[in-house]
Amino acid sequence: PAATTYFERSLAAAEAPGNTELQARVASNLGVSHELLGAFAKGLEYYDQSYRLSEARRDERLAAYNQANAGALRIWNGIDPDRGLRDVENALAVVRRLEAKNFELLCLQALAAFHRFAGDYDAAEIELNRALAIATELGDRADLTSLALHRARLQIDTGSYGAAIGTLSDGEDEEWGARRGE
Repeated sequence: PAATTYFERSLAAAEAPGNTELQARVASNLGVSHELLGAFAKGLEYYDQSYRLSEARRDERLAAYNQANAGALRIWNGIDPDRGLRDVENALAVVRRLEAKNFELLCLQALAAFHRFAGDYDAAEIELNRALAIATELGDRADLTSLALHRARLQIDTGSYGAAIGTLSDGEDEEWGARRGE
């Protein structure tokens, strides 16, 4: 909450002289802050504001990041998921061209969630596998753990309870092994 207050002050200070670069970056940070606080509608407002400012400045990287964040937020929280799908697909095309692997991973996870929520489990599995390939390439344990949770949820949705237990157990063993230095 304190960071959000400071970001809001920074945004107001950047608006006065018309510093659109700083406005776009601070609005993006406000989107993240509000999302983390559970104020999803407010987070979307800031992501959308940053997206518009970034587009106007021709900063396609920041625009795509905000479009990906907004789309994922819409999908995961059921706030116009069809628009979220379009946003994520558009952002994915840009982040792939820019080779922004972390945001490509976010987009793929959001696509998997969209398909899972829509009951298209095969499409969700395909997107999770794509995301897993990137997470493995990046070697980020947090992403790998997150993907294991996504996979387990998908397995539970399809009634594969034993597989879900195995997925979660495998992730737990890896995590404990990492803590012990194995």
